[in-house]
Amino acid sequence: MRPTASRAAGRFVWSTTWKLVAANVALFLLWWLVGATFLGEWIYCFALLSPSSITHGFLWTLLSYGFFHFGVLHLAGNMLGLWFTGRFVENECGTRRLLALYLGGIFLGGILWLLPAFFSGHSSPPLLGASAGVFSVMTYALLRLFEQPVQMLIYFVLPVKIRAKWILAGFLFITLAGALLSEIPAATGWWTILSPPSGVAHTAHLGGMICGGLFFLRDQLQAGKITPLRQTIFVSNRPSTNVVDFSSATPNRQNRADKLDHILDKISRSGLASLSSEEKNFIEQESQRPPFS
Repeated sequence: MRPTASRAAGRFVWSTTWKLVAANVALFLLWWLVGATFLGEWIYCFALLSPSSITHGFLWTLLSYGFFHFGVLHLAGNMLGLWFTGRFVENECGTRRLLALYLGGIFLGGILWLLPAFFSGHSSPPLLGASAGVFSVMTYALLRLFEQPVQMLIYFVLPVKIRAKWILAGFLFITLAGALLSEIPAATGWWTILSPPSGVAHTAHLGGMICGGLFFLRDQLQAGKITPLRQTIFVSNRPSTNVVDFSSATPNRQNRADKLDHILDKISRSGLASLSSEEKNFIEQESQRPPFS
């Protein structure tokens, strides 16, 4: 993944990726400093996401939870993921796309995380961390790089090159397995003995991956690489009004094709100057003729 330039004209440039990382680090330090005070309790109640925060009308927590972390390792893992993938997305697609992916992933991840608790009525600890936003940015980046090899650092030390599609498949498998076999059963009160909760918000990660996938799908639709479903159903199945009678047109079309081949062979042997006026007129007429006419 290509890094963005961090210096311009000899001075440091605060890219959007840098700003997001700095904001997360600053809020982590703030919470760590005031954790035992009233302000720390205020952050816990009014900035982290939980079913009760939504029922009390604290809708901003659907975004604010994504800027707080409970430990150094939690923060470091998310910020490293954002640093590596965010620079690529910002460099390729710009600041607005990076912010849309990051904030959209946090929002959709929070919604998916809330659903099991709301439907089951079980209480759960609050959600915090930028991982849903990071998973959104990461998914979008890996889809853009789909067939290309990407260098990863195993345990942040060992460099390994793997195709982007296999990295994406691995994250998707882990996320779905964790959500279906651990987190959702635990949140709904089912199957908790066989699959104890891991403490990882897999449903939030899944929401982030869905967000990144939707942005990539939108790009493909706008680029014309995918046919919209409604066009496929309502347009492609519509009977065509351009009916071609191949039985009557074939001989005439074949004669024209043979004549055109003869003229092209003549041009390749002797050049354009060797053509007669009739042959030049024929080429001009053929260039303006619609196909299958």
